Amino acid sequence: MVGDQEEKLAEGIKLYAIPTTATTKGTILGDLITVYAKGGKTIVFTQTNEMLMKYLWRKFTVLVATDVAARGLDIPNVDLIIHYELPNDLETFVHRSGRTGRAGKEGTAILMFTGSQRRTIKSLERDVGCSFEYISPQMEEVLESSAEQVVATLKGVHPESIPFFLPAAQRMIEEQGTDALAAALAHLSGFSQPPSSRSLVTHEELLSFMKSYLTSCVESKV
Repeated sequence: MVGDQEEKLAEGIKLYAIPTTATTKGTILGDLITVYAKGGKTIVFTQTNEMLMKYLWRKFTVLVATDVAARGLDIPNVDLIIHYELPNDLETFVHRSGRTGRAGKEGTAILMFTGSQRRTIKSLERDVGCSFEYISPQMEEVLESSAEQVVATLKGVHPESIPFFLPAAQRMIEEQGTDALAAALAHLSGFSQPPSSRSLVTHEELLSFMKSYLTSCVESKV
């Protein structure tokens, strides 16, 4: 177990933290689920947000819940926990994160935060006895994970359905070669249009945060 006091985390939980802003938070959330859940079960802890729920339910196997709504729910085999808002206290953070990585399995918990909340992150690390890895998913990771999930979904197509689409598939291959399959994967992944450069912005925010974080660490030891 991680931590020396009553509130502890299972050893199999990987902890990540990502700096966000109010304008990038929603978009980054989708990227995090794509890259780190890889089609598995996800719980997003947040305040009640109907639009967020509708967006996520259309794209992912995900439960959006408040701490109150999640009480009493025993959901097995959760792969990813996302703290969309910072937990109010240490106990809440540990309880939320502990919904993954159960029974000796590995799990992932990601904390989304703003620059003004970095001291809270340091406090969590100190009080829980854990350490966050600071991340910024790049667009290449998002695209690769999206393609892998679509390929896995295609394996579930019933063999008897395939012959109906073979003539069109053969025509496309003759005209476009492997580009035809790549285009189909892009469309099914939700990337019919070129991806934006939002991950580059997030990367800059991560570098800015890390500079501030390291500076504050040095100052606290002086």
